[in-house]
Order: sequence, then structure tokens, then C-alpha cells
Amino acid sequence: MKTKDLSIRRIFGTAILSAVLVIILLMLMAVTISFLAQARSSLENTTRQTVRHSSRSLNSYITDIIKVGSTVPDIISYSTSKQQIVSSLNVIKNSRDDIVTIDIFDLKGNLLFGTSSSNVRGANEIISQDWFKYSQTHNSGYYFSVPHIQQLILLKYPWVISYSEVIKIKDPQGTRQSAVLLIDINHSSIDSIIESIAIGRNGYCFLIDKDYAIVYHPKQVLINLGQFTEDIDSLKTNILGSYYSEYLGEKRYSVIDTVDFTGWKIVGISFPDEELAALMTPFLILITIIFLVMISAGMVLSRVVANYVTSPIRLLEKEMEKFSISTFEPVKFKHSSIEVRSLAGSFSEMAVRLKRLMDDVVEEQELIRKSELEALQAKINPHFLYNTLDSIIWFAEQKDYRNVIEMVKALSNLFRISISKDREIITMEEELTHVECYLTIQKKRYADNFDFSISLPENLKHKPIIKLLVQPIVENSIYHGIKYLMDPGFIEIKVAEEQNNCLVISVSDNGVGMDKKTQENILTTDKHEHDKNGNGIGVFNVNKRIKLTYGEEYGIKIISEIDEGATFEIRIPSGADIPPVNTMVKL
Repeated sequence: MKTKDLSIRRIFGTAILSAVLVIILLMLMAVTISFLAQARSSLENTTRQTVRHSSRSLNSYITDIIKVGSTVPDIISYSTSKQQIVSSLNVIKNSRDDIVTIDIFDLKGNLLFGTSSSNVRGANEIISQDWFKYSQTHNSGYYFSVPHIQQLILLKYPWVISYSEVIKIKDPQGTRQSAVLLIDINHSSIDSIIESIAIGRNGYCFLIDKDYAIVYHPKQVLINLGQFTEDIDSLKTNILGSYYSEYLGEKRYSVIDTVDFTGWKIVGISFPDEELAALMTPFLILITIIFLVMISAGMVLSRVVANYVTSPIRLLEKEMEKFSISTFEPVKFKHSSIEVRSLAGSFSEMAVRLKRLMDDVVEEQELIRKSELEALQAKINPHFLYNTLDSIIWFAEQKDYRNVIEMVKALSNLFRISISKDREIITMEEELTHVECYLTIQKKRYADNFDFSISLPENLKHKPIIKLLVQPIVENSIYHGIKYLMDPGFIEIKVAEEQNNCLVISVSDNGVGMDKKTQENILTTDKHEHDKNGNGIGVFNVNKRIKLTYGEEYGIKIISEIDEGATFEIRIPSGADIPPVNTMVKL
């Protein structure tokens, strides 16, 4: 089957249109997600504000009832007769539609004064009621009962919420005593406050007391009939604030607030998913219109851009035909555009030249790698040099010329190895002399806070070693090991030859040690340096140099435990003896 030739303009136009389509879809998805998030946040905020407003309304109403109760002792105190007291209480009751009764009982349940002057039940029945029992067990504080049928007056059974409080009164005869104040509030007065609350399409509010009994619920009738239940269990685990839950297959957003003085809580329930579903219909219509408009604009844009981009390519094709002088077979592209296949011949020539350039780059990179290794070997921590010079100056100012001479000699010998670039390989004796100079300087700087020993057998003094292998390990022992010790530290360096023609240089310290994870990190990352500036060669780079030079079977092994010090074993091959490179100044 013959493949149909396609122009690059068509391919490019299709690619642009596809990209525009993807961008549009991503943008619309982002807008949709953002819209849903903002809508959900707005619904949640509305629910919280509604519950907060309702809580304030209830608090205001409850405070008003408490204020009414607080005026009763004054009324009794300033009245001259029982009749005047009862008259004053009736005035308060008749001035408010929400108050059913205002009565005062003694602590034995006998009616002293009140608006229920006739047919009041006996004292034994009064003291058995919950509101009265509470007053008997709580000598101070307010009590608001759950809705109940009041059985105060014979043949009258109003549905009320009882407010009771123990008060101190002085009757017209001048007798002072404790009494129980009872104000029965119409349950409908609380209902009217909650019923006026609207939370979205299907949301609602309800009240519960401190024992999670329902004080008011808009679906109380259904609850009584057993056709509806409320999710009380989640309220017990979420005391205040807001939370999401799922109950009876519906996802609900609940907000809980308190009602002052009562121990009640007002709970607002909303259904964000239902609300969002209702909002999505007009939103999706708008998104669809925007999508169609943007797709039309994208089609026009893709055509314009494709024509603009492919015109220079066609011109470039002609120029490349003039430039190409290759005798190679042209590269054959299948299922590609006419323009690309026309460029295949020129591409052959470029491919050859590109390969040549890549070979040159590989060679250049190898030279760069070698240069980097040389620079790595010669790297010196400038802070170490500055601090050493500062120490020398300090000793000089103290006229401690002996230490000045020792540090200058040590620094001189240190530089003979570090800065010299004549030889990469030096003798083991020179390497350890360099380390001894470094340790001497550090010991002077740290006021003899640590000591060291170096053990090098006579027959291993002229063994070859890459310079600057041991010093970074010693540096690591100082900065990450013994630096944090309260007692003086100690570093021990030993060289030994194993039977498999391998030299082992061990650097041991009595420092803080390290765990297994830290040991792995030191050997697998180049970020574990001795200071925050990242100066110094580091253990990782030493290990890398050994493996690059001698092979993967050589390198560094760490033996350490927390608080038990650390030992670094450097393994390199044991080569033939070589003559010394430098003549060291003896310390």
C-alpha cells in the first residue's frame, strides 16, 4: 500500500492544533477544578457563617432569658406584698409571648410566688422533676432543660424548655431564704430561631444538649416516627469546629458551635456535593461555549503559524541542496513529509560531520576529566589556610617563636605536596609526612585537644601512592569525629601490606562515630564535606579517585558504630618502590 505524501505544513498545522487542543483542555480542567474548589470553599464558609450567626442569635435570646431571671430577686425585694410580687411577675410574663410561666419555689417544692397560682401540683411532684433536681444538686449556675412536657399545673401540659436557677430572696416579711426560680419558655420560640436558618438547598440546623440529646430538630416529627435518624456518633468524636462525614450514603459537611450558658450545641449540616451538582449545569454550558470558541481560534492559529514556520524551512531546503556535496547514500525516511525526505541527502553529510565532532568532544571531555582530577588533587581549603595563618600570627604576637617555626615548617612541607604538579604519584613516606604536617598544624590550632600517631613500616616507605589520598580522610576524622568530643581525641594511622599484594592504610579515631546510613551517604554522595562551604576534597572524591585510578576492587571501607569512633580503610595495590619526589623539611 502506497503511503500518502504529507507536507510538513500539514504535519506542523496538525501538531499545533493538537497542542492547542491539549492546552485548552488543560486550562479548562484547571478552571473547572478551581471553580469546584472555590465553590466548595464558599459553601463551607457560608455554612460556618450561618451557624455562627445562629449561635449569636441563640446566645442573645438565652442572655435575654437570663436577664429576666436576674430581675426576679429585685422584684421580690422591693415589693410590699405577695400580691404585688405576683402582679409584677405577670407583667413580665404577659409582656413576652415566649414565656409560659414564672414561678418561685422553696427548696421543699412549695410554691412561694408565681404566675401559676392555681392548680399547681404538690410539692412531692415538683421536687421529682428534672429541673428542680438540678437546682437541688447545683447551688449555683443556670439550667436549660431539653424540650419536655411540663407537668407543673394540673390538666395543662405545655411543650416547653425550662430555665431554672437557685436564687436568694427576701420576701415582704423580711425573711431571707434560698429559692428555685423556674421560667418555662415556649419551645416554639427556640423553633422559630432555628427554622429561619437556611443552609443551601437541603441543609439544616439542629440543637443538642451536653448529653447529645436533641433539643430541636427540623425533622423532629420524622425522628419521632422512626423515619429519620441523626448522626450523633460523629458529633461525639468532633466536639467543635467543622468536618466532613458520610452518613446513610450521603456526604455531609457539619459545623458545630456552642450556645452560651446552656451547654447546648448548634449543629449546621450542608450537602456540598448536591450544591455543587446544581451549580455545575450552568457552568458546563459556559465551559462548552468557551471550548468551541477557543477550538475555532486554535484552528485559525494553527494554519497561520504553520504557514509562517514552514516557509523558512522550504527556503532552508534549497540552501542545503547547494551546500551538500556528499557521495553517501541518502537517508531514507518512511512515512514522513516531502520536505523532510528532501533534506535527507543533506542530513547524511551533517551526520558524518556530527560524528566527527562528537568524537572530538569525547576526546576533549577525557582531557577535561584528567584536568579535573589534577585540580581535585591540588585543591586546598582556603579557610584552613586562613586559620593557619591567623594561628601563626597569634603565636608570633605571643612571642611563642617555637610554635611559629613548627607551624611554618609544617605549612611549607604541606604545600610541597599539595601545590606541586610535577608528579601525581609520590612515595608512601611523603604522603604520610604531608599528613603529619597537616595534623601538626591542626593540633596547634586546636590547642593540643587531640593527639595522633603514624605507623609506617620501613619496607613500605617507598611504595607508590596517589598524592592527597590520606589527608582528606584525616580531615574528615577531625571535623566529623573528634571535633565534637568533650575529652581529648586521638587519631591513629597505620600502613600494612596484605597477602593479596594490597596496601591497607587505616585511619582510626575515637570520635562520635556514625551509623550505617551515614557511612553509605559518605561513599555515595559528594555533599558530605567538612564545612558548610563545601571546600576540601572529601571522602567521596577520594574513593572516586582510587577507583578511577586502580579499579573498582579498590577503594575505602568504613568500620564504625555510634559513640565508638570510626576506622577508614584505604585499599590500593602494592606497586614497585619509587624514589622520593620532594625533600621534606624535618619538623
